[in-house]
Amino acid sequence: MKTISRFFCVPAILLLCAFDLHGLDLAGLLAEGPVLTVKQSGEGKFLYASALVQINAPSDLVWNVILDLDHYCEFMPRVVYSKIQTRSEDGRETTVKFEISVPLVNQRYTLKYLTDPGKKIIRIAQIAGDLRGSFWEWRLTPNSKGTLVRYIGATKNYSTMLQKFEDEQQTITVGVNVSSVMTVTRMIKKRAEQLCAEKKH
Repeated sequence: MKTISRFFCVPAILLLCAFDLHGLDLAGLLAEGPVLTVKQSGEGKFLYASALVQINAPSDLVWNVILDLDHYCEFMPRVVYSKIQTRSEDGRETTVKFEISVPLVNQRYTLKYLTDPGKKIIRIAQIAGDLRGSFWEWRLTPNSKGTLVRYIGATKNYSTMLQKFEDEQQTITVGVNVSSVMTVTRMIKKRAEQLCAEKKH
């Protein structure tokens, strides 16, 4: 697998492609905002977008914000509703029904969340409705400042109309996925840090 061989920066967003993050000043980059990457297959096809962000809040709090699924409409843009449908006895498997506001026709789909509290990993897969074949994953790593969060996403079959205009570089697909992971991680960061600050007062 490979990454797109481009590099550019916009305010509070850093998109890295074809670079070894271990050779960069990651702490310095994260201070500027989310670090975003795009992964491709060996044939140059989009696989997923990834966001790495430092959240200044304990990992347990961040974990709870990510899994506060019934309340996403309170802090996540375009979420009309999110309703938990089922939850396993051990709490590690949850299905959630979403409606997202988009132009023309809203998207409605059901996701399955599989959690590993010990490893702080949450895997998410589309199981019904729109966005067929999409998947996402959260990984949380506690550190001295709070929590380093990595979120990957592959949003597929998002718009029949938009996909008619897709080019060989998959410009639209990359744009949709990069903006999606960026927005979600920034909203989780904002929510977690607000709750953390409230608890200190």
